[in-house]
Amino acid sequence: MKKIPMILLFFLVFGFFDVAFAEKNPECIRGRKFLVAQVLERGVLAYVCPIVNWHDYSVKTDCIFNGQLVFLTDNDNYVDEQIVKLNRKQCLVEKGTYQYWAKNDTRKTVRKVSIENSRI
Repeated sequence: MKKIPMILLFFLVFGFFDVAFAEKNPECIRGRKFLVAQVLERGVLAYVCPIVNWHDYSVKTDCIFNGQLVFLTDNDNYVDEQIVKLNRKQCLVEKGTYQYWAKNDTRKTVRKVSIENSRI
């Protein structure tokens, strides 16, 4: 019975087990849900929802009033007002800025983000 822990210790000391743990991507921004505001030709305008305890009736309201408007470069067949939740292996990463013209003829600038792996 004492042989098993000794054998495991031997393998660990001499490096027979090469255990690699994935590290969290430092470029990830907070937020695992986003609300698609408008689908454009080269991406979507979306609100990154704040991290709170959501109730189904207030997700859209919380995202619009408390979320950050971003331009998502990936257009994966999203539709207007769609709520998207990223899985644990995904996160949003900032990739610069995006400018567009608003309805009132003012130029707006928002963060450009893309969906990346959350572990590197």
